[in-house]
Amino acid sequence: MLGTMKTSRGLTFFNIAIVSALIISNSAHAQLMSSAKQSPLDIYRDCSFHDGLEVIEVDPLDPGVTERSVETAHGSKTLQMLAGNRIGFAYPGTAIFANVKAEELPPESWNEQKELLRQNFAYLLGSSADFRADAISDRDLLNLHSEGMTKSSVSGGVLAFYLLFDNLRHVVVTVYLVNQEPSSRKFQTLDEFHTLETRFLDTYAACIANGSR
Repeated sequence: MLGTMKTSRGLTFFNIAIVSALIISNSAHAQLMSSAKQSPLDIYRDCSFHDGLEVIEVDPLDPGVTERSVETAHGSKTLQMLAGNRIGFAYPGTAIFANVKAEELPPESWNEQKELLRQNFAYLLGSSADFRADAISDRDLLNLHSEGMTKSSVSGGVLAFYLLFDNLRHVVVTVYLVNQEPSSRKFQTLDEFHTLETRFLDTYAACIANGSR
């Protein structure tokens, strides 16, 4: 793990990201789940968790949307996409714990798009004094690389942010682990959050890497 990079800038981009991630349509979820047609992105919503965590919302990328902007130290850049889903995970009786974006990127520009996202990650980490760098360390996940950051306190909207690069499927998975009101979350302390964080990341990454459903 790397040390925290100190800066006076706030979490503007995190605030924007989490507000965007939380706008998930129930009607789109119902339509998607009732469809018999399988999507290459289904695997990222179909993983099973043994602690009660489950998918409660799925929102596919709007028709015709093929790109989005990402901020870097060199200014705003454009990420190209072929398809995408936003997926909301929650424990029973609680608010959303994990907001996930699974985005299929063009195979021919996979390496360039990964580098762009790494630049975006470095920019966000450098703008976030309360976060420290982190990653998934399972050596068996040979085709799945990760970069992440986690917060040093239970405060604010986003408590952890991870990028998972699925090299076999050319899919990048962006994970936001989010805070909630104490009465509507499964954790109360930072240690309890870290336990759930580790459990989610280990289970989800193994599911993706193994192609499980």
